Amino acid sequence: MDVPRLGQRYCVYLDDGRVFRTGEVTELGQGHFRTGNSVYELKVLEEGAAGPSSTLRGGPARPSLPSSQ
Repeated sequence: MDVPRLGQRYCVYLDDGRVFRTGEVTELGQGHFRTGNSVYELKVLEEGAAGPSSTLRGGPARPSLPSSQ
């Protein structure tokens, strides 16, 4: 899974196979990112052999659905 990048849209792959595309990413934080209208939390679903993966550096992560602001 790609990581969110400032100024780009991010694709969220839902459990039912649908793809949700966010607005442009405006802020990256530790374990979350923000778009113009929403905040997404990233959660690590598995760890690699080298230890816990950083969710904002390309580790396996699944964003939760957006919360309203």
